[in-house]
Amino acid sequence: MKTSSFATAVAASLLVSLLPACSEETVVATLEAPTEEAITQAAVEQFVFRAFVDLTGNAPSETELATWTGTLRSDRFSEESREALAIALQTDATYRDAYVRTLYQSAKARFLEGLGDAKIRRRFVGLGSDEDDARLWRLLDWQGDYRAGNASLLDLQAFAVHNLVYDQINMNS
Repeated sequence: MKTSSFATAVAASLLVSLLPACSEETVVATLEAPTEEAITQAAVEQFVFRAFVDLTGNAPSETELATWTGTLRSDRFSEESREALAIALQTDATYRDAYVRTLYQSAKARFLEGLGDAKIRRRFVGLGSDEDDARLWRLLDWQGDYRAGNASLLDLQAFAVHNLVYDQINMNS
């Protein structure tokens, strides 16, 4: 089964970011769709549930679970239907804010030990130079900037690593 570059990129970036010990090639190589006969109703529901939780931080409603499970089953769990679910959870107005919030919270959990925005502002803004503060504000403002199309996922990771909080956690400086 041929994989679209977008589906490969989305799946690989999600899995690679969650499984740092795996290489992108290993993850992409394991994305083959199982045969329809091998997929149970429970497995499809679990797939939909995990996609919602992983991408939005929320469990699907009963209606969303039934709708997406039905779509995946009627499309024989095709790559296109799985890609449609991933795209919808990232771009549809219903889910976009939750998706952006989940990305932001995941980056802070991974790089900044889950410190909340208020704690970052209180403990770190004003502690260093104007340039240090500017870097922290770029991180704290990332969600709005991303929604407006003025920031990328790469920016989020760069902002999360290059700031006083990260330095304090990882270098005690």
